[in-house]
Amino acid sequence: MSHHHDRLFKDVFGEPRYAAQHLRDALPPEVLAQVDLDSLQRVEQSFVSAELSERHADLLFTAKLNDGRDICFYLLFEHQSSPDPMMAYRMVGYTMLIWQSWLRRNPGARRLPLVYPLVLYHGERTWRAPRDLGDLIDLPPESREVFAPAIPSWRYDLGDLSLEPDEALRRGALVAMVKLLFKHYHQDDLLERLAEWKVVFRRATEEDGLRAIELATRYILKVSDRQRGERVLKQIFNEVAGPEAEEVVMSIADRIEARGHAKGLKQGMERGRQEGRQEGRQEGRVAQARDLLLRLLAHRFGPLPSEVEAQVNTADLDTLTRWTDGIFTAESAEGLLRA
Repeated sequence: MSHHHDRLFKDVFGEPRYAAQHLRDALPPEVLAQVDLDSLQRVEQSFVSAELSERHADLLFTAKLNDGRDICFYLLFEHQSSPDPMMAYRMVGYTMLIWQSWLRRNPGARRLPLVYPLVLYHGERTWRAPRDLGDLIDLPPESREVFAPAIPSWRYDLGDLSLEPDEALRRGALVAMVKLLFKHYHQDDLLERLAEWKVVFRRATEEDGLRAIELATRYILKVSDRQRGERVLKQIFNEVAGPEAEEVVMSIADRIEARGHAKGLKQGMERGRQEGRQEGRQEGRVAQARDLLLRLLAHRFGPLPSEVEAQVNTADLDTLTRWTDGIFTAESAEGLLRA
């Protein structure tokens, strides 16, 4: 499920104006006083390895200090249910990768920009992992002073959403909406809580239009009961932003359902191929696949020309699989069958 979290995180926090809102809330006042957040720009690069992508997502931004020097803000999103005890170590590794990338772009540099690391966490357990690299060094307390010159210090800032009061978040707009969803996504009463957030949804819509409704709907329907969620969201968003918002909810729910059908169709066809050695059962699978593909095409493109129906009804299982894979990117039924 992590890709649902990552997508919402990057869709919102990946925009400099919203990342700047988060930084204004997260950074100490004395740091904010040194930084021109209006100069914030996203660097389109990720430093999280494939091995850790199920735990983390990341965003890198550059900005200017008041005197014109560069500074980097590295925002890591931790979406596991429990803290990563080695996060301080990992952040050092990510910082080194960021500097390596920066030096490749600035080969003549003799100094490095500051990388300011921040972690945003929305797990179920309170974060108690060490936030300074020095705290990971395994030494007895009586020896730390002796070895102090060799003990590194490298600290990251932490935003633990479980510690942010809902009352404070409800004063915000789109960024606050995302934080509320991240904070409560795993709770059974998520759908019941949505009515309490109407004012946040309204501000988010005023700030970012119906896209805010789309972002919230897509996420909520992925992390909760889809059918019940659709009913709740249609009612709430109709009150918040009118009939157009309700149509957004219905459209997204339809797309999710259609993708579910397509996934089931593909799985069914894969099973059909495995069982295809028995000719009678193979024909039954092909007929079922043809029927479902025709319904998906009609759902996506409306009434189908007779030529399209004829092509589908004479296609073999491999061809049906290929068409199914391309149904959500095709611009027309005819174009899909020509591909």
